[in-house]
This record gives sequence, C-alpha cells and structure tokens, in this order.
Amino acid sequence: MPRAQKAAIYCRVSTLHQVDRDSLPMQRQDMINYAKYVLGIEEYEVFEDAGIPARIPTARRSRR
Repeated sequence: MPRAQKAAIYCRVSTLHQVDRDSLPMQRQDMINYAKYVLGIEEYEVFEDAGIPARIPTARRSRR
C-alpha cells in the first residue's frame, strides 16, 4: 500500500504592506486548495516568511 503524501507549502511576502493586505492568507489558501484539489494531497504543513526582504542577509534578519 503506498504511503500518503504530505505537501510542504511555502508562502512568502517581502514587505509589511503585503502582509497588511491579506496577501499571506490568500497565498496560503490558494496553495492548500492546489494541494488538495489538483494534487490530491490532504496532509500539508505551511511555512511562512512575512515581510522579510530578500536583500537583507539571513544572519541579520529578525523575526517580526
């Protein structure tokens, strides 16, 4: 019997303006729907980066 698949969902916005405009929740729901209805995957884990610009080196980023 094949093992059930699990999806990793990665949502990211790079500005606080995008965070405030519901971009993350919309991305999250779109990706969950894609996993469920297109890929047929019911189990998933969501990872989010909110308002962290890519131009800032990883070591200098602080979580908001």
